[in-house]
Amino acid sequence: MMLRALKRMVFVSVLLCGACFLPIVHAQDQTSSFEFALYLLRSGEYEAARVELHRYLYFSPSGQRTQEARFRIGQCHFFLRQWDKALEAFDDCAVQSTDIEWVDDALFWSARTSFRRLEYEIATDKAVAFLDAFPDSPYVDDSRAMIAWCFVGDSKWEEAATAFGELAECYQDGSLEYRRSLMLVKQSREARSLPRRSPSLAAVLSTLLPGAGQFYARQRGDSFFAALLNGLSIGLAVEAFSKGRVSTGIVTGAIASTFYLGNIYGARNAAIRYNQQQVYNWIEQMKQNTPVDLFGEEFSE
Repeated sequence: MMLRALKRMVFVSVLLCGACFLPIVHAQDQTSSFEFALYLLRSGEYEAARVELHRYLYFSPSGQRTQEARFRIGQCHFFLRQWDKALEAFDDCAVQSTDIEWVDDALFWSARTSFRRLEYEIATDKAVAFLDAFPDSPYVDDSRAMIAWCFVGDSKWEEAATAFGELAECYQDGSLEYRRSLMLVKQSREARSLPRRSPSLAAVLSTLLPGAGQFYARQRGDSFFAALLNGLSIGLAVEAFSKGRVSTGIVTGAIASTFYLGNIYGARNAAIRYNQQQVYNWIEQMKQNTPVDLFGEEFSE
């Protein structure tokens, strides 16, 4: 009897000890899970990191790092270029977080997501509101740079020059960031003088002479092709009518008219593409001088 009672006491003691240590073991397991998620995030395994972070939230909905987990999920979506889900995650983090640090981070990254979606007006409004709410945030320089780049994206060059000038004031005179910001001021003003082609003039030129508008827009290959195609089709239509083949003339004339109108439309589009390419190339040059990298595709802390 004594032996049986002793065994029962030992068994109960083991159960009690296990019950006491179980929360500790669970907490350690969740901490390890979160750290592993951060490791995956730093390694660029964004989808795996997102899954691991959701697992952490499922098992620790009130954990110490719950707010950070919500924010990191937003970053995973951001680097996966899943903009809608990223915005949802950052907004969720900003609303539910009680720690001002994560509210700060979430609101800035929400603005950055809108910027990457090319929603420049929305991103500007968010960045301005962010600066008003968090004037001492470590993201102040990034937000000012974002505002300037939003103006660049909308081809508002004078506003961009002013914004880059304000960004330069945030840096110490003579520093690399200061010099780069001033270079961006200069490039923004010079962008107003980029070579351009008038879409209307291109269309008029191709109306008068097929292919001329494309040549004006520096599309030499398209110009030759348009001139050749229109010349042949018009020539065939004229020849058919001159030889009394009315039906053939009507068909070839309709085809020639289609090519002719397409030539005019193509000339206009060629001029638009030329202007867009000039702006794109100029912006790519400007990016080399940015003191703040808002275009990165990889996670960095």
